[in-house]
Amino acid sequence: MLVVEILLLSLCLCLISSPLGLESKRCTLGDQCHFNQPMCGMCGKPINVTLKAKNRLQPPMFTITAILENVPQRQLLYFLEDAANQVSTFKFKTTYFSGLGYYIESINNVPASISNNTYWQINSGGIPLDCGVSNYVPECGETIFFNFTTYGDADHF
Repeated sequence: MLVVEILLLSLCLCLISSPLGLESKRCTLGDQCHFNQPMCGMCGKPINVTLKAKNRLQPPMFTITAILENVPQRQLLYFLEDAANQVSTFKFKTTYFSGLGYYIESINNVPASISNNTYWQINSGGIPLDCGVSNYVPECGETIFFNFTTYGDADHF
């Protein structure tokens, strides 16, 4: 069954190819995440993805954009690595948590902080992702935002 996710008016709808044509259903939050992937990741077709990182909270303030073209479709972590290789100002640090995957510690030396209630929120189309860089697989043409925010301001990107 072919599933294509479409973002329409901030609603996630899935179109399902069936013998009767295309049917739509409301995606569950888990539809964003790809768990139990093969060892090669998801070495898929070449796609174009844009990554944007924005910090409006504390110095140094910045907005960085990386346009990645013809990159094999796979987990978001690999797109971050490509962005760092392509754009000298797009640097990031992660920490690996067994069973959970990678957590974004900092982008451009701006660290997430438990004591300051700050973190790097990841969203697409205005919707926060339900999983992190280890399990989210972008679609062709998608723009992924990394927004430095506080727990209380998570919806303000």
